[in-house]
Amino acid sequence: MKNKFTILFLVLMISNGYSQDYAYQHLGVEEQVKEKEVRFGINRLANRPIKQKTVSTAQTLADLISGYPSNWITNYISVEIITNYKGIKRKAIGENEVLSAAQKSILANCDLGTDIIVDVVYDYLNPVTQISEKNNIHIEMTLIPAVQAEFIGDLGGYLRQNGLNKIPIELEAATVLFTINEDGSISDPKLKKTTGTKETDQILIDMVSHMPKWKPAQNANGTNVKQDLLFTVGIMVGC
Repeated sequence: MKNKFTILFLVLMISNGYSQDYAYQHLGVEEQVKEKEVRFGINRLANRPIKQKTVSTAQTLADLISGYPSNWITNYISVEIITNYKGIKRKAIGENEVLSAAQKSILANCDLGTDIIVDVVYDYLNPVTQISEKNNIHIEMTLIPAVQAEFIGDLGGYLRQNGLNKIPIELEAATVLFTINEDGSISDPKLKKTTGTKETDQILIDMVSHMPKWKPAQNANGTNVKQDLLFTVGIMVGC
């Protein structure tokens, strides 16, 4: 019986491909909200977060992708990695799970906050039919700083003093994208999802714009770097 369940699980995973998409990744600064208070949180904008050290030291696809299904694959057809460096998209090809010199090179130099895309086309032996079939893996990962930006002090206290109590409790989640600069200052607050009213939208923008300086993010070398974050207020529908 256990073997049957294992085979069924593999069939379901293979038939759907090996692809994972992650929404906004929580930074751990969401607080337990008070009674009759709208929910809020700060998140990083990422698909599947991966740190520079992991990327720069990777030797195989399994080093990059947790749970990479090496044992499913009987033959590699193509292995392509796509990165971004100084705004330019770069591609490199490999022959199998072991990263090629070109793939390592582009992984060692890619922009923080951008996506790393891995596309693998391969053959596998269907565990039910015992027939070789072609399939693909598509993974998108976002390169994040080694150290995340951090709000200094009491985020909830700041928000409550600057308009949180003016926002309706039943508000469907609204979001503001903003950047923490190398010096910890805030820049480029942009409304990504409206609250439905100009007045409440402006409250959100003002709360973000007037935030005190943060402790900035840092790369693997300890150098301060920019980081884009997402401020979310309201009820996350479907959660």
